[in-house]
Amino acid sequence: MRTDPEEEYILRSALTLQRRTLWLGTIALYDDRLSITGWSWTGAVDHTLPLDEIRLVEIWPVPRGVNLAIFPEQGASLYCRIAEDILRWGRAFRGEDRVNLTMQPDHYPACPVGMWARPPLVGTIPAPPSTGRRSSL
Repeated sequence: MRTDPEEEYILRSALTLQRRTLWLGTIALYDDRLSITGWSWTGAVDHTLPLDEIRLVEIWPVPRGVNLAIFPEQGASLYCRIAEDILRWGRAFRGEDRVNLTMQPDHYPACPVGMWARPPLVGTIPAPPSTGRRSSL
């Protein structure tokens, strides 16, 4: 699903992905979906997640390292770094009834290796059933 350039987003920020190359990455929240765009080694990236298909979003208000994790119903989890306004993203997801949000403590010890360290999950998240498909991201 391509993002309509005329449609207004609710919130938009610069984004990097953990262990994946994404140049000029952005994440945008729309009324019905989350859109991740940028460039990778193979060309343009335009990944859309309908809000109804996201089972959990976790946010850590930390100064470096991963500060956003997105767990879709199907496909690979996304561990991200939003460059700024992470608390604004928390407020936006908190107001969204379709998405389950977990705000983690602000004293999460950000790892000095930054994006290469996966933060520990505070709660247990059941794994979705395997479909044998791989995510494009």
